[in-house]
Amino acid sequence: MDRLYIFCAVFATSLIGLASIARNKRGIGRLRQLAQDYQARLGRYISSGGSDSDSYSWLTQRAPAMQRQLGRTGILAAFRPPFADFQYTNYQILLNMLPELRKAFVDSYALGRLASEYGATVQETMLRHLGEIDECETNLGKEVRNPFVWLREGARTILAIPLYLLQWFGIISESITDKVTGNFIFRMLSSVAVIVGFIGSVITIVLGWEQFSRMMNISSFSSFLTQRQVHGVQTPSTTHQTTQTSLQPNPSAAAAPNTASGSQAPSRINR
Repeated sequence: MDRLYIFCAVFATSLIGLASIARNKRGIGRLRQLAQDYQARLGRYISSGGSDSDSYSWLTQRAPAMQRQLGRTGILAAFRPPFADFQYTNYQILLNMLPELRKAFVDSYALGRLASEYGATVQETMLRHLGEIDECETNLGKEVRNPFVWLREGARTILAIPLYLLQWFGIISESITDKVTGNFIFRMLSSVAVIVGFIGSVITIVLGWEQFSRMMNISSFSSFLTQRQVHGVQTPSTTHQTTQTSLQPNPSAAAAPNTASGSQAPSRINR
């Protein structure tokens, strides 16, 4: 019965991991659709020379969501505007360059210079992001076919349940949950937990829980006795053996009086 419980636990964890991977794959599909639509509208707006106000309104409304989706890809560490003697740090490309692109289109002198520069920068950013989506989607496709990855992702999901509950109650935000679950330390600890749990599950299924626990108790007790003997501490068994040895009569000592009495008996008969 214990083997059945362990097998069901491993199977359920793997199913949770598979469901998590499938959910991530669907989420990647939605991100791809938004990025492709945004890139298409951006190209239409640039091709119109800034006259397509409907496309600009559509791009502006979805710029915050698209900027969050870009993440670090949509941020420049430092940016110096043209003809300026200062620079910005952590410059968000979409939220800042989209209005600058519109201003460049309005200025006829800058139409052939700044507008093309801003437009090319934004389009290159979107292309890099689509490449990242392709890579992530390829990796998820490989993970869907790997049962060991199912177990790993299932364990990570179970370990992150307290964070999801705190997020559900509104105590922490979704960004904090994503940062913690994506942290290297969290992923490493979850991987170690998966390896230890998988090895223990295999041993338990093969040997059985009772035999495995007996082996663990015997090995731990043997190591305990070995450590005590190394440090010169007598165990109860060795103390009992020592007491029995001291109380056992000596055969040579008991045989000596018999020999002496045997040697004196003939001397009295002769007299």
